[in-house]
Amino acid sequence: MKTLKTTMLFAIILLLIPMISNAQSNQAFWIHADQVKPSITAEYEKVSKDFIAACAKHDLKDADWTTAQMDDGTYLSLTPLNNMADLDKNTLAPLAEKMGNENFSAIFGRFNKCYDKQAIIFWY
Repeated sequence: MKTLKTTMLFAIILLLIPMISNAQSNQAFWIHADQVKPSITAEYEKVSKDFIAACAKHDLKDADWTTAQMDDGTYLSLTPLNNMADLDKNTLAPLAEKMGNENFSAIFGRFNKCYDKQAIIFWY
């Protein structure tokens, strides 16, 4: 039952994306979903804030995403795609270069401790 609720909520969000973003009806998205452990939600949000601060500090450009939180603890990062070639771009590579691979990996290591499941979805 919980899976059905999650699936339905996820489907509704995906259907609303074009209306929310004023995108054309054929706008494609790359969606990253993290199912955060309930006991570590505060840590996940702290790491997210640290990540955003690092992006601002190192002036990350050409990276555009929106994050949404669902009631079941799933966090969605939605990135619009202009074309299929966008899937080949690593928009975080300049950040890793500027802050150093060790610091960059440390942030994502902190993220990885907060969930057991994640999914990547392509939506067109």
